Amino acid sequence: METRLLRLTQVLLVVLLVPQFAQALVDTAWVRRYDGPAHGGDAATLIALDSAGNVYVAGGSTGVGTGLDFVVIKYYPNGDTAWVRRRDFGGDDSPSGLAVDAQGNVYVSGTTGNNRIATVKYSSTGQPVWTRMFGTRAQGNGLGLDAEENVAVCGDTLSPPPLASSDVVVLKYLPNGDTAWARFYDWAGYDDAADAMAVTHLHCRLVQRYGAWWQPAGHQVESSGGTPVGDSLRWSAARRGGSPRRCS
Repeated sequence: METRLLRLTQVLLVVLLVPQFAQALVDTAWVRRYDGPAHGGDAATLIALDSAGNVYVAGGSTGVGTGLDFVVIKYYPNGDTAWVRRRDFGGDDSPSGLAVDAQGNVYVSGTTGNNRIATVKYSSTGQPVWTRMFGTRAQGNGLGLDAEENVAVCGDTLSPPPLASSDVVVLKYLPNGDTAWARFYDWAGYDDAADAMAVTHLHCRLVQRYGAWWQPAGHQVESSGGTPVGDSLRWSAARRGGSPRRCS
């Protein structure tokens, strides 16, 4: 009986002390605030970290007479501001994707006020490297990098004929900013939009109204016997019902 009471007491002590230890170990290192030049509305909606512990924040920030602009801020691990970069594309611009590569280059993409998909690359020191615009009546919703530092962007845009509807678009940019390819996907003539994406060295997978999967050029798919498939659509599936369809 005494042994059982002793064990129960030890358990209670652990349960009571663990939260206190956790509070002692977790503390706020720093808090930083950013007030844009117009002293208006500023919102941080994206965050990323690099291997050195630097923190990157992006969002929409009210400019002086420019509406909402892209803003990207890099903070050092100690919380000091490394640099702040703003971009105005006309009207209210809204970033939706942020990523950092192994060299510390920063990529941000989103939708401009004139409904185009804007993608910007900055060097690790905050210098603009390239800017790419795409689409008509378009919206950028996601961004990812692969192991070779190619950039993939997803969203929706007015497709070229014969589709001529608002459809899923996936863009692949090479590290130097050249466009590797652009792919469109239309499901049964409806308006479609890719809402998010994840990228590996093998594929881009989209989360959207009607799912789609593109294979970047030059890679192989081990699950299909290692056969190169280029940048073709591998499968699509409609949320409204039915089984997935494989596409060659």
